[in-house]
Amino acid sequence: MWVVGGFEEATSATLELAIPNVPALAEKLVWLQLTYYLVGAPGAGYVTDLFTEGGELITVLPDSEVAYAVDPVNEPGWFYYEKMWSIQPQPGSETIQATIDLPPMAAFALDEAAVDTICIPEPATLSLFILGCLAAVRPRRR
Repeated sequence: MWVVGGFEEATSATLELAIPNVPALAEKLVWLQLTYYLVGAPGAGYVTDLFTEGGELITVLPDSEVAYAVDPVNEPGWFYYEKMWSIQPQPGSETIQATIDLPPMAAFALDEAAVDTICIPEPATLSLFILGCLAAVRPRRR
């Protein structure tokens, strides 16, 4: 668990997650999920961004950024957050950066950070894959 804050002065912290790639595909989807505990800072905001090494097109997928209380009655203070990006084309690497700014005496504890990726081939490769699958399931003559 990564704990930030709890001090008499305001606190700021940044977490970076580096993701290496083999840059050979047309598109990549990156999905970030965080589970955390936050006390003393109701509605405290943090910023999550994704950076690459070059001029790739980075898009936050519509309606993919969500945050909500896990169980406000039985587990107050526990939250879940997720965000999804599309990168075109797939870069050599990308870095996810999450930054939080806390007021005095507030604390943030990151319990889990999960990153899922989906590499999407260009349409020509995908078409060949689909044709191969169809040929494999085609009935054969006797």
